[in-house]
Amino acid sequence: MKREIMLKKFALIALATLVVLLGNALPYPNQVSADDLPISEGLPVVSGHEVEYVPDQIIVKFKGVTSREAEAQLNEVMGTTVVYTSQYTGVQVLQIPEGKTVPEMVELYSKQPIVEYAHPNYIDHCAWTPNSRIVIEPVEGYVDCDIAVNGTGFGADKELTIKYDNVNVATNLITDAKGSFQTNLKAPKSPSGKHNIVAIDTGGASASGVFIMEAIAPSLPQIVSPKDGSRVGFFDRAAPTFKWSDVSDPSGVYYGLEVSSQSDFATTVLSKEDLVGAEYTLTDDEALLRGKYYWRVKAVDGAGNDSGWTTPTLVKIGIMPLWAFILIAVVAIAFIVRLYFFVKNAKREH
Repeated sequence: MKREIMLKKFALIALATLVVLLGNALPYPNQVSADDLPISEGLPVVSGHEVEYVPDQIIVKFKGVTSREAEAQLNEVMGTTVVYTSQYTGVQVLQIPEGKTVPEMVELYSKQPIVEYAHPNYIDHCAWTPNSRIVIEPVEGYVDCDIAVNGTGFGADKELTIKYDNVNVATNLITDAKGSFQTNLKAPKSPSGKHNIVAIDTGGASASGVFIMEAIAPSLPQIVSPKDGSRVGFFDRAAPTFKWSDVSDPSGVYYGLEVSSQSDFATTVLSKEDLVGAEYTLTDDEALLRGKYYWRVKAVDGAGNDSGWTTPTLVKIGIMPLWAFILIAVVAIAFIVRLYFFVKNAKREH
């Protein structure tokens, strides 16, 4: 009897040892090595830290003055097909012809005088975890435009933050039970070009995408007053009001104003930036001394796109120094007084 009990205990100990050894040797059902992770089919995988892009598409932005006919004609010559046109900025996603590479077509389009810019069609990609993903719509826009961000594959019921170029633009977001979220944000004031939008939850799941800020410069303002060659003021100093035509831009418009005693603006006597109105009146401290000056103005939008300066406009300040005016006034008064007494004496003699 004792022998049977001992054999049973020995069998149980051997079985337990075998289970432990097998448990350490075999992987858990949910344990996957990095080499086993799937790679998306049909998308290029760029090594290092380069940004992925669609291998047979490019994004092209034509200049604002370009006609639809001219755009279509250039696309026909290049052998490209329009896949998508942005309703916000007119940016086109183009399918490139077989046998051509993305860098080659980007270079060809970039050299065309009617093209504002061209670049690859970048792909939103995961920054930390292979299952997290965000979709940005639109992918291109202007300052303060609405950007819809939809995410999937994050941790369930996790607090989440969205960053725009490493600056928090949305906080205290919560993913749902499936690890998804939806939110809208305003495109911050930022330079034209590509900007990273990153979503990261408190569990470390993260995904990023690319938003492209518009690169269309605002229209050139028109000089209103003072006109070229105008004279302002009468004496030694004057504080004129400079006026120009107002221009509009979806990213908002600010103005720059410069005044110089030289037509090439090698040096300036006044330089103002970020003016919000279409005019500026000099303060007493900024008043110009008698002489010749040139002034110019430009428009800059919230994305830093610059209209360029207007043609320098000549303005003349004052006619004569105050002392000269006083001297002339004294001489004139003396002449009038002398003439009065001369006439009076002449009447007495008659």
